[in-house]
Amino acid sequence: MSMRTATVPPDTLAAQSLEGSRSLIDRHTTVEGTLATPHDLRIEGRVTGVLQCDGVLYVAAGAEVDADIAATDAIVEGTIAGSITCSGRLEVRSTGVVQAVVKTHRLVIHEGAVLEGRLDMESVSDAAETDAAEGSVETPAEVADSSGESASSYSYLRNFSSPAASSSRGDTDLPGQEARDDSDDDTGNNPT
Repeated sequence: MSMRTATVPPDTLAAQSLEGSRSLIDRHTTVEGTLATPHDLRIEGRVTGVLQCDGVLYVAAGAEVDADIAATDAIVEGTIAGSITCSGRLEVRSTGVVQAVVKTHRLVIHEGAVLEGRLDMESVSDAAETDAAEGSVETPAEVADSSGESASSYSYLRNFSSPAASSSRGDTDLPGQEARDDSDDDTGNNPT
């Protein structure tokens, strides 16, 4: 294995440190009220109120956030309650608990994570159409399914655990679907 050293011009380092600026709320700190930052934010303590992060919001394991959140991207290992809107990507890691109204373009949920609440997934093309409308009040008509819920969102509760555990509890991936009994073959006849 060889190691290479790279020479980086000083101007580049200054730009990287400015772009890489981040704020920290440590585990001994509680913030109540409105917090806004144009940079990345790491939360290890407790935040309540309104939170605006124009960078990556990182909620560490053990952190508690009960707020109306707007962030570019978010990574959750702690607990979030309230609402969260991500213009980019929301990632809920294995220790993460999200009990909120969630609106995001991309969602990543790791095994063991908990997501409880309402989920609105907006595609990139939907966002482009919304931006093109520039303040148009008119919204597209929603298509309701037989349960009367919107086709674009629904209430959702799921503990993302191993497939073996899910099948033993009768969990399914989607609301309204029954878990498949593996003892039945494709014709519906029981092989025993």
